[in-house]
Amino acid sequence: MRPWRRKSTSDISVNLKFTSPTGLLRSLDDGTVDIIVASGKPRRKSKSLLIDRRRDCIAVSPFHPLASREEVDFSELRQEKFIAISRASSEAGYESIILHAAAAGFTPDIVGQADTISALLMQVACDAGISVLYKEHQANSGDNVVFVPLRGEKLFNRYLLWSQENNPCINAMIEVAKNTFIQSG
Repeated sequence: MRPWRRKSTSDISVNLKFTSPTGLLRSLDDGTVDIIVASGKPRRKSKSLLIDRRRDCIAVSPFHPLASREEVDFSELRQEKFIAISRASSEAGYESIILHAAAAGFTPDIVGQADTISALLMQVACDAGISVLYKEHQANSGDNVVFVPLRGEKLFNRYLLWSQENNPCINAMIEVAKNTFIQSG
């Protein structure tokens, strides 16, 4: 892992901030930050660059009957109880369960919400319900949660988003993102 440093010149300052996806989008909207990496659909007033697409998975306890499957169709989850990331933490994350279920012809039974991915993974590990995440989160759960890919073309998208064009750093960041994510993707 590369160490990140704060670097300033007379007209450019780079600060890395970590917050909830909804907080990031609000910060972009109110001009507190100039550029972010976020998931979900970009807002109309933001410019965007798609930098990552990942296949959605269901996250289940290792004791859940679906844990041994190679992949699962969302229509098979009609009777399942779901744990969702809270709307306040990630509106796109919360809505993903609803959208997947609607496409499969049912309304999900969301029995719990969590403010963080760690709390969500704990609830799934305790078999309180299942969730929809992408496999990258497996690093945070170890063997306590199993990730089973969803059948089909259901993809999680991550974007580089910005709203202003008068910042000299934005074009450089876009080029770095293109070279890092798109050409190597």
